[in-house]
Amino acid sequence: MQKYKKHYKIEKNLSLRDLLEIFMQTSLEDSADKIIVKKYFKDNNLSWMIYKWKVQIYGNITKTDYISKTWPSYFDKISTYREFTLERDGHILAKATAIYVIVDMKNKKLIEIPQIVKDSYQLIQERNFEKIEKASIKGDIYCEKNFSVEREQIDLNGHVHNTSYIFWLEKCFENNSLIKKLKVFSITYMKEIHYPNKVNLLIYKDGENYNFSIKTNDFNAKGKCIFNDWKVGLPLLWLNKK
Repeated sequence: MQKYKKHYKIEKNLSLRDLLEIFMQTSLEDSADKIIVKKYFKDNNLSWMIYKWKVQIYGNITKTDYISKTWPSYFDKISTYREFTLERDGHILAKATAIYVIVDMKNKKLIEIPQIVKDSYQLIQERNFEKIEKASIKGDIYCEKNFSVEREQIDLNGHVHNTSYIFWLEKCFENNSLIKKLKVFSITYMKEIHYPNKVNLLIYKDGENYNFSIKTNDFNAKGKCIFNDWKVGLPLLWLNKK
């Protein structure tokens, strides 16, 4: 079993949202030939949803050619782990793990991973991270902003697309050079956000870590950013804003 790979010609310096969208597109293409699974999902009104992301960044992501690779690595009772790398000339510049769950859209509940899914995806038992830590909210308040959910942020499942959470996070850091030094990012999606709605984002500084919460009337997501004081070379992601 080989990892699925796709070539990308990058025409701009990437934001974290760009990077995750590349990974998600690569995953979609890897799953495109799973016709039996697609029919099973349609017949049973099921949908994949991302529960967690963890991303680690190693090198400059600039305008050139890259290879994005993905592979499923692990099933537990209700979760599927999918790994990603972005590579150039054999060197890994970023890696990520996405944890997916399957949702019964009619009854709005998680289901166990069906056997038909396990039979259709051949695992490569290579994990990017030994563990993905639980998100915690602690520290002193660093930034607080409120946002209105826009219609264009709603995905095909009828709730806010997972990269929109990162857009809100970018807005809190947009005037701070820290965002150019992002090293590790993680987020746990806890509850859907629908349109129309108001969102509150709080970022907490805990030592060298920045924890954040995104909520409407309840916690909808929690996560963490870790930055690095890069002393050699260019900043990693936000070299130029879009």
